[in-house]
Amino acid sequence: SQGDKVLFLNVSTKSGVQVDALVTTEELTTGTAITNYESGARAGGANSYFQVDLDFVAANGFVANGYAKFKFDFYQHGVTGSSGNPCSASNTSCSGSTKVILQNVNVSAIDIDYYQWNDFTAAESYTLAGNTKLKECAIPNSGTCTTRSAPGSFPADIRFQGTPDTARTNDPVDMAIVTYADIETFRIKFGRDRAGSPNYYGVAFKSLDWGTAVPQTTGGTNYTIRYDLNGQTSGTQTVTHTGAAGSLFTVASAGTGVKTGYTFAGW
Repeated sequence: SQGDKVLFLNVSTKSGVQVDALVTTEELTTGTAITNYESGARAGGANSYFQVDLDFVAANGFVANGYAKFKFDFYQHGVTGSSGNPCSASNTSCSGSTKVILQNVNVSAIDIDYYQWNDFTAAESYTLAGNTKLKECAIPNSGTCTTRSAPGSFPADIRFQGTPDTARTNDPVDMAIVTYADIETFRIKFGRDRAGSPNYYGVAFKSLDWGTAVPQTTGGTNYTIRYDLNGQTSGTQTVTHTGAAGSLFTVASAGTGVKTGYTFAGW
């Protein structure tokens, strides 16, 4: 129910730091009900994903544009803050625990289909399949995305709207991967733009595989990656990669670079 908090201990390790996640059900619109929370949820993701099933039903029938809003806060596992105790079974609200900032984070939203939508805020960039079924747009005050319309600037508040065709199970054409430079608190809305139930939602805090789909990234600032041969004796590697945060590329070889007395093992 609205206001409930659920603690997930030791959900990830980032740069050697173990991380706990505290998930708050921040908002449920009138007529919105959580039918499955993690256990039994049917978005089709792995157990490590956050997944919920929702019904949008009011007393007079199904409610359109209902949603559930979830907040994720991250804490250092087993570490006491300035006051209080570490997150634990006896401190499930993480009172006084040490918060952490996650850097270079990808959040994969799965199974956005059959009139469903996901709202993200302050996204640095996002990636969709080249043959995506989704429509993206700035989060509207009412209604939803009717055409694909990339934000004009970033960071951006973005809605990913599913199509009205047959529901699929965890297909890359229904997936969006959103990239952040850093996250201390993360919020997401799961909703649906018209009558219908049940509805399945899921997110993974990592980049998921695109299968045979060709991903396409949209973002504000393009970055360039160059290779440093680290004091080579001779030769060069002139390949560069340019793209928005979250873009995928194939790592180059050493080119013609040679360092006497060493064997190239990788970057």
